[in-house]
Amino acid sequence: MSDPDKQHTDANVSVVDVQKHYELEGETIRAVDGVSMSAAAGEFVAVMGPSGSGKTTLLHLIGGLDVPDRGRIEIAGRAINEMTDAERTVFRRRQVGVVFQAYNLFPNLTALENVMLPYLVDGKAADSTRQRATEMLGRVNLDKRLSHRPALMSGGEQQRVAIARALMLDPVLLLADEPTGNLDPTSSRDVWRLMRNLCVEFDTTVIMVTHEAVAAAQADRVLMIRGGQIVGNVETQGGGDEALVASRYAQLVE
Repeated sequence: MSDPDKQHTDANVSVVDVQKHYELEGETIRAVDGVSMSAAAGEFVAVMGPSGSGKTTLLHLIGGLDVPDRGRIEIAGRAINEMTDAERTVFRRRQVGVVFQAYNLFPNLTALENVMLPYLVDGKAADSTRQRATEMLGRVNLDKRLSHRPALMSGGEQQRVAIARALMLDPVLLLADEPTGNLDPTSSRDVWRLMRNLCVEFDTTVIMVTHEAVAAAQADRVLMIRGGQIVGNVETQGGGDEALVASRYAQLVE
């Protein structure tokens, strides 16, 4: 799966004093307010906070979907906030995989066709694209669902298709925005296990935002965010200790 030209050992994330404010009806919304954090290659980090805390805005800034008002964001040694829009688009397409709560699959395309899209957009040949997409669907245990359209798959299966699509270009960073928010407990565990395997097997950095202690507890480390600021953290080591995360969250956020 890994591209030998990719230096995954350098695939860390650094966020330094990042700020993103919005003006809304004369009021300043401090969505992200001086956040600094980092994530190592192969680390699974959760960012946990209530609705409106700034966690999704932070994820979008890290992924280059938005630009900060202030601060510096580096991915694999590249300062994405210093790139032009065109440079950031290419970098994001080739280096950053994104998985959303809503699977964002095209309903009229099969699982295989949905996963092929990133390679085709990047100008890859159809034969190599089909081979790569088949491999990725096999990695998420969907090799028997290649010809199925989203309507014929469960929510968990659709999310695994979305993850396979995010992995098509062997990203150094995978961003997940409430990836199990629409899933049942069994499907959620499958998705968390898959993301952890990416960290262990391929040295991919995974950053997931969530408001659920059970989801955050699957990560190596949980950052707590409130009012656009990181207010603390808890080391979880992927142990699934929901009670520990919930207790720390209650102390810092609620």
